[in-house]
Amino acid sequence: MGIHNAWDWTKDRSNRWLVPSEDSYYLLHRWKELGFLRLLDLGCGRGRHAVLFAKNGFDVSAIDLSSESVKELSEYSKHKNLNIQCDVADMTSLPYPDDSFDCLMEYHSIYHSNRAGVTKALSEIRRVVRKGGEVFRNVRFKQNFGILSK
Repeated sequence: MGIHNAWDWTKDRSNRWLVPSEDSYYLLHRWKELGFLRLLDLGCGRGRHAVLFAKNGFDVSAIDLSSESVKELSEYSKHKNLNIQCDVADMTSLPYPDDSFDCLMEYHSIYHSNRAGVTKALSEIRRVVRKGGEVFRNVRFKQNFGILSK
């Protein structure tokens, strides 16, 4: 098994994955006020956040390990004339130069990896987001940590 796996979007076609999270509206306004223009949507899935930011003037790059979701987003963005660069890419080896982005949004994607994958992905995030930029991460834990004791 690899260090992480692509989400199988053929198994969940729910429209909930097309609705931006509540957090994204706050970030949209915050990052616009800060003058941020270049956004990376890391683990973009079907593109709900990439589309929101592109519709609001951001220059968006969106990556996912799932070729199905990237193809869907690419076709949608071309049809709607949105500025979204869509790439099938691994979060542990981002295909962008250092300091490429003002901001990065990662919503429930990094936890699909193991410890080595998470460590490498965080290193890549640090590399591609410019100094003074901002990163938003939203993770959920899959593990049951049990009871902690001394």
